Amino acid sequence: MDPRPEKARRRTAQQLARKREIDKETQRVKRQSDRERLLLIQDDMRSMQKQVHELKQSMELALIPLVNRSTSPAAQSQTPTASPCGGTTESSHLGYCAEVVSCGLGSLSRESESRALEQNQSVMRWRPVTHESPPAGRLGPGREYTSCLCQPKVHVSYGECFEQTVYTALMSVSRPLPSVPLSSIPRLPTLADILFIGPGENIVSRIVMKMLKRDGFKDITNVVSAFIHVYRVLRYRFSPSLETLNDIPEWLRPTETQDIIPHEIWTDFIHFPKLRNAMALKSIEYVRESFDLDYSASISTNWPRWQPVFTWDDSQGAIVLNPHFVPHIDILSNWSLDETFARKYPQIEPLVTIRG
Repeated sequence: MDPRPEKARRRTAQQLARKREIDKETQRVKRQSDRERLLLIQDDMRSMQKQVHELKQSMELALIPLVNRSTSPAAQSQTPTASPCGGTTESSHLGYCAEVVSCGLGSLSRESESRALEQNQSVMRWRPVTHESPPAGRLGPGREYTSCLCQPKVHVSYGECFEQTVYTALMSVSRPLPSVPLSSIPRLPTLADILFIGPGENIVSRIVMKMLKRDGFKDITNVVSAFIHVYRVLRYRFSPSLETLNDIPEWLRPTETQDIIPHEIWTDFIHFPKLRNAMALKSIEYVRESFDLDYSASISTNWPRWQPVFTWDDSQGAIVLNPHFVPHIDILSNWSLDETFARKYPQIEPLVTIRG
């Protein structure tokens, strides 16, 4: 071993000049990268603001019974109490909930739907609903609503969370649920909404469009069938009645287990009743974000490929859904998952239908 110390490296003037040029270029590239990253963050913020705006509109239209204080003599004669938003509201729970959510969401409802909701003054009872992690949002002392539990892997932002959009609003007021007039929610969504080329003709369509935009269904039949089934279930949730319940296929209606066991709301839209029960009971293990993608990619309606989903109706002079499509998707035995899903989730295979 040579005991002599190594000589310190000495750069020539040309090497130093070259190093300075390289450092300048490195800093320039870093600044450019930082600018691009900042622009992306700004775009993401604008997208999130838009999603929040849509969420505010959807929730206020469907789930907030508006209290018409200006025309109610009883309301005018009552002594107002302090509102958590800084204003005043009646002391009833209905007034409290409407005021809290209205202050948080703003008034963004469409005129026609606002008039319909203003006529709905049904009184609602409250039951406390809590959740451990993450901390639930606050409606007031002792009042909590369930926050998004799937961030960050299932979707990009809280504004995209379908579960929170529906679950929070329904659970914040508990039962009886706010009743949205059926006249504002037709039995089936429009074709434009199903194809995502319409603005969302009613509140349920807009929420379903929000949900399905994030799911990776592999073909048009799955998208259309999912839209119709989710639409029907939400229509029943928002306007509970025998009519709306009968519109849901019997196998897609809540099971007894779903009715008595608290569970995540997205479970209610799984096709197979045995699987829904197992999920509600937490008797099977799965990773939520992976399951979402795998389920969407493998679910199939088994609609004959030679049959069109849409046909031309001469009497209407328009394109319509194939009249045989809805009866087909309303039969549980026509639904299945593929063998890839079965291999990845062997614990779920006995609870569903598997086809190659």
